[in-house]
Order: sequence, then structure tokens, then C-alpha cells
Amino acid sequence: MVCPPGPERRARDEDVCHPAVMQPVFEPRDGDLERKIPEEFPDPAEARRAAEILAAYEPVGHRERPDRIRLAALYLAGGSLERLAAMVDLARVDYRDVLAGAEYRAYVALPLDASAADKQAAIEVDGTRYGTWVGRSPGRPGSR
Repeated sequence: MVCPPGPERRARDEDVCHPAVMQPVFEPRDGDLERKIPEEFPDPAEARRAAEILAAYEPVGHRERPDRIRLAALYLAGGSLERLAAMVDLARVDYRDVLAGAEYRAYVALPLDASAADKQAAIEVDGTRYGTWVGRSPGRPGSR
């Protein structure tokens, strides 16, 4: 639906037409991945294997940020090497699925007609959850 401008907007348009809600983009910092691997895999042999699995992910397109996708895959793995390998395989098919699951979980669970307030609340939940896991201040996901 194209939202009518100004006075042509009807009351019911408010249910669908609202200002765009901008989702922050998480930018990992140098060392985030190296710090998180042993936290997720305390056994040194598993940590080495996890690093190998993550290193095997190579971006296909120019828009992909490998460290961002690797960090998201590590988060979604939840300490399981099998799940980590599955997340890296998924990223090879469509990296956006991995990013959505890690960085935007609450947001993507919203119905398509969610209000701007619900979208903003989901953004804050996602930023706090993922930012806390990475080790950043809650709600400050490192947006660019």
C-alpha cells in the first residue's frame, strides 16, 4: 500500500501507514569474534573447531560483512558445534537469515501490520539482547 500524504490520509491509514522505523545495523568490532568463541566453547579443542567452522565461511556477495555474519552464527549456535556448522551452511544460502535470527529476532517475529510503537519496542529488545551478549551496553548495538 502506498500511504497518502498529509490531509488525504484517512484515520484507518494510521493502522498501516506510519513513518519508517529504522533498524540499527550491528557492526562488530575487532576482537569481538575472538573473545566470544572461547566464551561459547570453553573446551579448547571445541573452541579451535568453532574457529575453523567460522573461518570456512566466505562471503558470496559484496554486501556481506563476514565478521558480522560469523558473530551472528556463533550467537545462534548456542554452544553447539553442530548448530554452528548449520548456521554457517545457512549463511552460505542466504546470510540474511542468520542476521535476522541473531540481530532482529523480536522484530522479525512481529506481524506485518505491527504498529510503529511495537516495532520500536522490538528494536530495543533486540539491541539489548544481542548487545548484551556481545558485551556492549544494553540497547546500544553499535549502529552505523
